Amino acid sequence: GLWGAKVDHVLVPVFCVFMSFWSVLYFESWKSTQVTMAQRWGMHGSEDEQQDRPTFIQNPENVEINSPVDGSPMFYFPPALSAHRKNMGMLMTSTFVVITMIGVFSTFMLKGIMTDQNRDYFPYFVVPPSIAFWTADTKLQYGALGSKTTLVGGFPYGSIVATGWNSVQILLLDGIFSPIAYRYNVWENHRVNTEFEDALIMKNFLFGFINKFGALIYIAFLKVPFVARTLWPILDAMADGESVDPNTELYDGAAELPWSCGIGMNKDTCLMEIHQQLVAIFGINMIVTNVVKVMIPFLMEIGMTEEEQEEKDDVDAEFEKADASAAGPIKRMRSKVECEFDLEEFPLIEGPFDSYKELVFQFGYATLFAAAYPLAPLLSFMSNYVDIRSDLYSIGYENRRPIPANAEDIGSWEGILDTMGTAAIISNSALVCLTGNFLEGYSWQTRLLLFALMEHGLIICKVVLSMMLPDIPEEVEMQLNRQEFVCSKLLNDDEDEMETPEEGDALSNEAACVIYNFDDDTTLKVHVEERANAEVRLRKKMDDDVTPTEGELTTSEVSTEMVVLGHGAEESKAEKDL
Repeated sequence: GLWGAKVDHVLVPVFCVFMSFWSVLYFESWKSTQVTMAQRWGMHGSEDEQQDRPTFIQNPENVEINSPVDGSPMFYFPPALSAHRKNMGMLMTSTFVVITMIGVFSTFMLKGIMTDQNRDYFPYFVVPPSIAFWTADTKLQYGALGSKTTLVGGFPYGSIVATGWNSVQILLLDGIFSPIAYRYNVWENHRVNTEFEDALIMKNFLFGFINKFGALIYIAFLKVPFVARTLWPILDAMADGESVDPNTELYDGAAELPWSCGIGMNKDTCLMEIHQQLVAIFGINMIVTNVVKVMIPFLMEIGMTEEEQEEKDDVDAEFEKADASAAGPIKRMRSKVECEFDLEEFPLIEGPFDSYKELVFQFGYATLFAAAYPLAPLLSFMSNYVDIRSDLYSIGYENRRPIPANAEDIGSWEGILDTMGTAAIISNSALVCLTGNFLEGYSWQTRLLLFALMEHGLIICKVVLSMMLPDIPEEVEMQLNRQEFVCSKLLNDDEDEMETPEEGDALSNEAACVIYNFDDDTTLKVHVEERANAEVRLRKKMDDDVTPTEGELTTSEVSTEMVVLGHGAEESKAEKDL
C-alpha cells in the first residue's frame, strides 16, 4: 500500500465492522440533530405550505383553472406533458450513465494494455532510468512466454496515467452533466421547490454513483471474473491465433479465490489497486475543486479591478461637487452596497445542493471501500475541512450576501445517506470475504457463506440500532407537542376540554382548573364558597328591613352567580356588583 501499508492486515475486517456501526450512528445522530435545529429555528412544518416556484407561475404552458378544493384560481400543468418531460429527463440521465460505464471500461482496458508485461511494446510505457534515477537497480521482465527480456531500471507509468485520467474523467463528466441536468429539471416545470430539489437530487445521484464509484466497483467486483480471467485471455489467444479451453483455470472466472487484479505478469491484489485509485481520486478532486472555487473567482476579481481602474480615468464618469476646500469636482466614491452588488450572486438552490452532493459522495468514499483503504475517512475529513474554508472564503469575499431560505430537513439526501450505509455494509463484506486475501485457503463456497453471514448480521444490527435510537429527542418531542397545543389555542381558537366536577366529587376540593394570568394564587373552591356565603349573610343582616331596588341582586342571585374559579375572578365579580 501507500508508504508500505498492508491492505490485507488482520485488523482491516474489524475496522470494516466498526465503520458499519459508525455509519449507522452518524446517520441517526444527523436525523436527531436536524429535527432539533428545525424546532429551534421554527422550521418544523414549514414545508407543509409552500409557495409555487416563480418559473412555474410564469410558464406559458400552464393552464389556469379553479381549484377543485376551494374554487380559487390556480395554475395547472397537464400530467401527460409532465410525465413526458420527466421520462425524457430519466432518458438523458441513463444516457450519461451508459457513457460513463463505457468510459470506465475503456480506461481500464487501456490500463491493461499499458501495464501488460507479456507484450514487446511494454518498454514504451516505462520512464527510462536516466530520468527515474531511483529505479537504477530495478529489473523488469517483458515479452512473450519463453522469450523474456530483462529491462534494467525504469519506472512503468501506465498505471499512474490510467488512474489519473479516470480521476480527471470523473470531474469532466460531472461538470458536463450537472448544468444539463439542471436545465432538464427546469424544463420539467416542478410546482414547488421540494419537488424541484428531489428530482434534481435523483438525477445527480444516479449519475454520480456510477461516475464516482464505477471505477472502484469495477476493480473490486468485475475486473477479475469478467476481464482478467475471462476476456483478457481470450484476447491474448485471438492475438496469437490460438484458442482457449473453457475448462482451464485461466478461463474459468470462479476457479479459485482470491483472484489477481493484475494483467499479465502484474499480480497486485484488487485491494491494492482500489487503494491507489482512491488516493488519486481524493488528491485530484481536492486540488481541482478548490482551485476552481477560489482561484477562478479571484482571477475574475483581478480583471474587474483593472476595468474599474480604467473607469476612473474616463472623462464621462460620474462626478460630484466637493466641499469648498477642494480644488474642483471629484469622482463619487462607490458605497459598500454598490461594491457588493457587483459580486457574483450566490445561487439559492445550486449553492447548498452542490455542498450536499459533495458531502454525500465523500461519505461514500469513506465507507463503501473502507476495507481497501482504511485511511479514506481521514482523507475525507481533510478534504471537508479544506472545502469548508474555501466555501467560507468564497461566500464571504466573492459572492453577494446569500438570500435566506427556510428548510425543514435535507430532503432526499436523507434517504440517500441511509442507502449509502446499507451499501457500505454489503461492499465491505464482499471486499473482506471475496475480494481480499483475508480468507486465503478457504474454498469459494465457504467464502460466499461467510459473506452472507457477515452481511446479513451487520444489516440486522443496523436495523436494530435504527429502531433503538429515537429519531426525535424526548425534549424536542415534548416542545413540539407544547407548540402544537399553544397554536391550537391561540391560532385555531380551540375550546378548552375541561370537565366540571359534580357536587360531592372528591375533586371539588382541588385547585381551580382554570388559572387566569391575573391570579395572585390558586384558591380552593370551598374557600370561595365560604367567603360568598359570609358576604351574603352580612348583606342580609344590613338590609334586613330594606326591599331591594331595581338593579340590586337578591341573596339567591348572589349565591347563584358567584364565580368560584379563582381569587382574581371573584374580585372581578365583586367590582361588577359595586
